Amino acid sequence: GTDIVALALAAFMRYAAGTDASGEPLELVDPLTDALRPIAVRAYAGLGGGPCIGDPAAAERGRLEATRAFVETIFGAEVAGWEAFVSNVFEHADRIRRSTMRDVLRQCRLSQRRIVRAEKEECEARLKELCKTDELLTSRSEKDAVRR
Repeated sequence: GTDIVALALAAFMRYAAGTDASGEPLELVDPLTDALRPIAVRAYAGLGGGPCIGDPAAAERGRLEATRAFVETIFGAEVAGWEAFVSNVFEHADRIRRSTMRDVLRQCRLSQRRIVRAEKEECEARLKELCKTDELLTSRSEKDAVRR
């Protein structure tokens, strides 16, 4: 759901910041480049997880507000007002900021596998319950007719 969209947006925001993981410049060809790049740079302040200069809480608030501004620039004020979505984008961006894109994608893939596995087990359990209920509700004559 929205978790994958938030991850994709955090990854795009990282790309929009203008440098790759090794510091090489990235060209952003987008009509909103002039608006997005400075916001993305603020959202990824302290890239690489290095020490924070000044107040860490203030730096985090600044990155969160930059993330919200990035979301608003792309999707408008309504979506930027969705606190849960903006927080999710921010959390993904923070993971990317402290780690590597590869690691964040690997963690996301593992998380999605766990979710799918749990949903599969839940569906299988519900199916077993429905089959038991069907057996209780089906008369012997109906069962015999199906076998013929």
